[in-house]
Amino acid sequence: MPTPHGVERCADILLSMREEISEAGNFVAGELAAPIEKPHRILRRSAQIPPETVHIHACDDMLTAALRKFGFRIQVRILKQLQAVDARRAKDTQRILEEIAKMSPVVGPTPPMEMEKTVMAASLSRLRESQILPALKTLHASQDTVQQRTVQICGR
Repeated sequence: MPTPHGVERCADILLSMREEISEAGNFVAGELAAPIEKPHRILRRSAQIPPETVHIHACDDMLTAALRKFGFRIQVRILKQLQAVDARRAKDTQRILEEIAKMSPVVGPTPPMEMEKTVMAASLSRLRESQILPALKTLHASQDTVQQRTVQICGR
């Protein structure tokens, strides 16, 4: 036989969920209105019926389902936010690279065209032994220059 305690438990869970949603803002409240409404209707009906006839198990099942949906929607929301952060980060990186490209030419000796083509066209494992060290030095110099320019742009 269902007890008034069971109804109180369901009401407490539902109120806690509503408070969390309310604190999260209007957008979240709109997103989560549907999973919360169904158990809320059942609980309202249950409160009007004498405790011995309340189907508390149905309410409990509905609350469990609502909690699962709530958790899933929160996960989706977090994923959307992470994707937005990644998109902003990619835009920032692109902007920094464009600023670097606009700056004065690379300081230091420009590698000969042959060396540049060799480095681009072949991996280090395909280079002759005598070409590996100069290719690495060229790559390191380019990386150092890019890093210095990035530090200058970012002000760090």
